Amino acid sequence: MLNKLLLRQLQKRSISPETLPPEMQSLLNDISSSYEHFNKDREMLERSIDLTSQEMKELNHKLKQETLEVKKAHEELKNFFMNIEEVFYSIDLVNYKLIHISPGCEKMFGYSQAEFEANPHLWRSLILQEDLPVYDEAISNVLIGKSHICCLRIRHLNKSIKWLELKMTSHINASGEIIRFDGVSNDITGRKEAENTVKENENRFRSLIENSNEGIILLNENGECLFASRSSEKILQKPHDSLISNNFFNIILEEDLETMSETFRMLKENPGETFNCTVRIYGENGEVMWIDSDSTNLMHVKGIEAIVTNFRDVTDRINTLDLLKAKNSDLEKTNIELDKFVYSVTHDLRAPLSSILGLIQMVKDDNANHELEENIDMIHASVLKLDSFIQDILDYARNSRTEVRGDAIDFGEMISEICGNLKFMNRQNKQVNIVTKLHLTNNFISDKGRIRILLNNLISNAIKYQNQNCPDPMISINVDTSDTEADIVVKDNGIGIDKALHDKIFDMFYRVSNISSGNGLGLYIVKEAVNKLNGSIVVDSEPGKGTEFRIKIPNIYSQNSN
Repeated sequence: MLNKLLLRQLQKRSISPETLPPEMQSLLNDISSSYEHFNKDREMLERSIDLTSQEMKELNHKLKQETLEVKKAHEELKNFFMNIEEVFYSIDLVNYKLIHISPGCEKMFGYSQAEFEANPHLWRSLILQEDLPVYDEAISNVLIGKSHICCLRIRHLNKSIKWLELKMTSHINASGEIIRFDGVSNDITGRKEAENTVKENENRFRSLIENSNEGIILLNENGECLFASRSSEKILQKPHDSLISNNFFNIILEEDLETMSETFRMLKENPGETFNCTVRIYGENGEVMWIDSDSTNLMHVKGIEAIVTNFRDVTDRINTLDLLKAKNSDLEKTNIELDKFVYSVTHDLRAPLSSILGLIQMVKDDNANHELEENIDMIHASVLKLDSFIQDILDYARNSRTEVRGDAIDFGEMISEICGNLKFMNRQNKQVNIVTKLHLTNNFISDKGRIRILLNNLISNAIKYQNQNCPDPMISINVDTSDTEADIVVKDNGIGIDKALHDKIFDMFYRVSNISSGNGLGLYIVKEAVNKLNGSIVVDSEPGKGTEFRIKIPNIYSQNSN
């Protein structure tokens, strides 16, 4: 309890002890306690006139110490009032004038104590116009004896806006009349700004959730819906009320309940983990929809304590995938039928050509007529050209339609066989010298059919386009194999190819010049075969100097080992 001296001092300044902060009340209680000790010691001194001189000295010293403590407490109280950030004030409601305002007013409002005391309307003029009803309501409550707390904004002298929290308490005299009210103003601008920031972020987050193309629901461990975003209603075609507290399993097709149950089991066993699940549900009108979801078990996270599920409608995507699968199935069937057709047509075309070639050879053997022999040679060349074209079509079909196989490759045997089949290719031209150099490993695995196609085309081109002015036509074939790849180089000293055409020679049906006797498919098929084998091909050629093709093919044996 405060002693009478302190109470009189507070009343003199029109300050109610109840309006003071707890720390100030504690300080005043300490001061009162010191006064009480002082008075007790004085009374003791008056009663003990027979005390010894030594005891009097000790008591006098003690009194001096307590007096110093009281002065120190008074100084601390004064400093507290001068430096406290809150502003304390008292208003005389009888004469409507400011009785007292603490020095913190200058920091809070930008105006001094004297300016507030000189202008009783200054305080109200600082309140923002839109917040005056809040202040007027507070005054109305105080005038009928009610304490009131409110928040409003004021404009500081430096034009900045501040948020204040006001606490006001009225005082009633012995006659029951309200004679004054005491108030405390606290600057809560920082708190309000933080609250506004949180609110803005919350609004942004809510807007993001509500306008997202994905739905968000929170489920408990039994699958009951605790929360559903507005976007969930659109996706699931369900009213919001029908989702909340209902079990999510109720809208899932019976055939997919096992899938959803297994996902839920894994979620419960793995807190914090995310699992994907795609199931079918019933829409509002009974139609079936596909829903793809990602769920995370956050049951252990305080404030969430749910399984958070993000989901999206993938009905169109799955229907499109099903349609693509059906189209692919039809396409595969068509390709198989096309392969059969190509094989059948090429076989049926080549059979008569083989008969014609046999008959031509018989006529040439039995006839000595030189002019007739020339005509027969022309027919023979045309038939060979047509047969080569048919073979190219067959090679192209096989390369584009069949999967890559893994065969053990014997390059020596394959090259020897190809060269044997091509040795009578251009009997009118000079004999071409073919040199083969092989450096082979024991295990080189690749697609034998495709390797044969590319070697056959490159060697036949080298023979076909030899340089007529060269006295010694030559083709070199070098093959180096390793555990990882085969390096194949086919080089000739033929007519060569202009560098400007190097990028075009692998195009379908492209012919370098009018003297080209081919159909423009050979190098295109070579390039396609190399691509199928995941290899590479590079050409180096100049007119009159010859051509070099370098091919690199991966070793499937090495890939399978890895």
